[in-house]
Amino acid sequence: MRMPTNFFTLAYGLFGYLSFSMAQVPNGNFETWTSGGGAMKPTGWITTNSLANYYGTEPTCEQGTPGFTGNYYARVISRTGPGGVFLLGTMATGDTASSRRGFPYTWRPAALEGQWQYTIKPFDMGEVTVALTRWNNATGMRDQIAYGTVWITDSIDSWEPFQVTLDYAFPDDPDTAIVTVNASASLIAMAPGSTMSVDELKFTGIAGVDEAPNAFRVYVYPVPVTGPVHVSAPGPMRRITVQDMGGRIVLEGPASGTSAQLDLADLAPGRYVLGITMANGTRVVKPLMKG
Repeated sequence: MRMPTNFFTLAYGLFGYLSFSMAQVPNGNFETWTSGGGAMKPTGWITTNSLANYYGTEPTCEQGTPGFTGNYYARVISRTGPGGVFLLGTMATGDTASSRRGFPYTWRPAALEGQWQYTIKPFDMGEVTVALTRWNNATGMRDQIAYGTVWITDSIDSWEPFQVTLDYAFPDDPDTAIVTVNASASLIAMAPGSTMSVDELKFTGIAGVDEAPNAFRVYVYPVPVTGPVHVSAPGPMRRITVQDMGGRIVLEGPASGTSAQLDLADLAPGRYVLGITMANGTRVVKPLMKG
């Protein structure tokens, strides 16, 4: 049956409107700055400038110019304070007055996109993460609706695009979004001088409630891990591996059933990649942080 022309006009207008009006990262283009922590900071973002000011060092978050498209961009720099104290160059969406990270958000984007540059120091790496959460009245805790992270391990001298793909664990809509930018993410060899510059951060695409395959509904806890890591999956698992950031397998073990645990007590603190092989051969990869 042929659809009337006005149906397609209405559909085009509706989806065009949805795309246009999709809620975005506050001040994701970093054109607005305010004074705080002894230095300028991007409005709507929490930084560690106050800590740097306390130790009498240069700011860990700075305003850069020109931006990728506008006047400004944001730059986070890891530094060393008196006595060798390491100051992480980091910023996260949130309210500085309350120190509460995140902002109200009820959409289900497919990814976060942006532009970045990076100056790396030996053995360090940069990181951008996105977490969508929702308060659970029954448990009195927050459910992680979706999560995504991307690491950068090489220096980039000019603007390049990046994307953080979001893996959805629940069909519910989130109520909060947290975007975090870290100049140093290795935790093993965080280095003063590592610098991450970002601009034009924006959510893209729409993820449907059924677009997250069961294979990705794998839960890893606690975060960070200090002893055994617990893994829960929707189906039977076959094997679990832990790789360091160089891709070397540092721990592995068999698994069966829908829940398993692996003792990480002997691993050094840092970032790892947890690989779960399901009984049907599907492989799921999750970021892992050892505290």
